[in-house]
Amino acid sequence: MGQIELVVRRFGKEVEASWVLVRMSADLMTLELPAMVSVQGKAGPWGLHTLPEDEAGGEASELAAALNSLVRGAERPRPKLGVFSGATPTGDGEVGYDNWIENTSLLLEAWPGSDEEKRQRLLGSLRGGAARVVQELKAEQPLASLEEYLQVLEGAFGMSGYPCLLLAEFHHMEQERGEKLSEYIFRPERMLTGLRRQGVVKAHEVARLRMSQIFSGSLEEDKVAWSLRLSYKKSPCPSFR
Repeated sequence: MGQIELVVRRFGKEVEASWVLVRMSADLMTLELPAMVSVQGKAGPWGLHTLPEDEAGGEASELAAALNSLVRGAERPRPKLGVFSGATPTGDGEVGYDNWIENTSLLLEAWPGSDEEKRQRLLGSLRGGAARVVQELKAEQPLASLEEYLQVLEGAFGMSGYPCLLLAEFHHMEQERGEKLSEYIFRPERMLTGLRRQGVVKAHEVARLRMSQIFSGSLEEDKVAWSLRLSYKKSPCPSFR
């Protein structure tokens, strides 16, 4: 990659990590670089950011300012994502796909980072086959969004089947005898989340489908469900967010 010149180094206290800005003699903007790099089994991963030099020659002070901007954005509290490889049985410290994707989706949605930052955090949590699935998508579609990353993971490790059959299965979920409504609602919710990730249902349909299935699938004699039905007629669908 030619000659490397150190421009500035800074330590981010909130993330407890060093950021280093270097100037390269090679034109990195023409190269396909990975989002993360590491020394296998020893250190990393570290995120990579490329900045083009300006027409004036890219003064060090301007590059340092760009680095500071990156650091300020990165020092926002970052979500700690669990590791997922897709291996069966799961490895030490891993959980199954359903639990992992549910926690990961909620953490990334709540984090005020950019789509690029969220993609990097997601990639950093993947190992083995799960990492290969996303890397293949990235190679084919370099501009793929976080939502597309999640969709390809859902297709590989989540629910399988024809969309129409999955949607029919969702509509036929029912509360079982002896099952509390507070326990039942999590079953259609998990499936609805998967249907959304796969693109079977749209984001604006989620609230309506959620409440519709809770009411149609709950036991008629359940007093809590009966009370919810009355409330639902008087107010909009809750988002549960």
